[in-house]
Amino acid sequence: MNIPIYSKTGAVIGYLNNVPMPDFSSANHQSAVATLVSPQYIVSVKHNGGYQSVSFGDGENGYRLVDRNNQPGRDFHAPRLNKLVTEVEPSLMTQSGMVSGAYSDKNRYPAFYRVGSGTQEIRDTNGHITSISGAYSYLTGGTAGSLGSYDQGKMISTNTNNQLYSLAQGPMGTHPRSGDSGSPLFAYDSVLQKWVIVGVDSSGGGGGTNWAVVDANFVNQAIQDDTDAPVTFMAGQGPLRWAFDSTDGTGTLTQQETVYQMHGQKGANLNAGKNLVFNGVDGQIVLEDTVNQGAGRCPLTIIIRYSPLTVPPGRAQVWILPGMQR
Repeated sequence: MNIPIYSKTGAVIGYLNNVPMPDFSSANHQSAVATLVSPQYIVSVKHNGGYQSVSFGDGENGYRLVDRNNQPGRDFHAPRLNKLVTEVEPSLMTQSGMVSGAYSDKNRYPAFYRVGSGTQEIRDTNGHITSISGAYSYLTGGTAGSLGSYDQGKMISTNTNNQLYSLAQGPMGTHPRSGDSGSPLFAYDSVLQKWVIVGVDSSGGGGGTNWAVVDANFVNQAIQDDTDAPVTFMAGQGPLRWAFDSTDGTGTLTQQETVYQMHGQKGANLNAGKNLVFNGVDGQIVLEDTVNQGAGRCPLTIIIRYSPLTVPPGRAQVWILPGMQR
């Protein structure tokens, strides 16, 4: 809090003083056209159809999109990545959802900040525009405010253009430009006392900026659709025997008469791999075949609750997965 804003001459022209500074690292490296909301899922706008990968933190590691998860009827999508992101923590998604007027509640949402890499320009109070650089050169950000809802709460908007210097836009007004599509709008949720992502930049122009509200239900359903039924180890009934057919990308985990189906990589299709959830304690798994889960992840609890994987004598099997999640 109490972060001073300086002019180019070094004078203090305002303060970011009513909420803590957010962590923007969940926005992807350099372009911020997508934001991490789960270790393996990002959110952005559907019309950003060209990008095929993202990176975070220092940008050293790349993560490929394996399913775009475009939401029907909206400029919103929640792509699945080929593996779990480990460099940064995902952003929390808004709990208010697509409810008309929800983000006009200044008691719950006292501040909105954004970040993006669109075309960089400076416009002075007289309307004169100075060009700085094209899109995707570097990230800049600022504040926004006076958000109104439309399309039954599915969209939020404010006049970042004509009201750029209005106090209603906060102490550091900003107007997204070409190249900012998909970039996040964060809000400070005073109930949670945390920053949450509430929208992704969908469109803009002379009237301001329009953000598609983040649909957490849609994202969570996409994650659920990518998850197989839970596997439960029953004590005293022998080990779970894990078999996998790499030809059709399907497998089974069998304990006596109980059989659990699982799905792994099918050919080159990483997205065919489903997430696995293991229940029970002191579990034992015998790996009958090499298993490639593709983009399917496992919980870290398999290491805590289960003994190490074993393989039948005289055989060498490999378990391939994109990562483990708490």
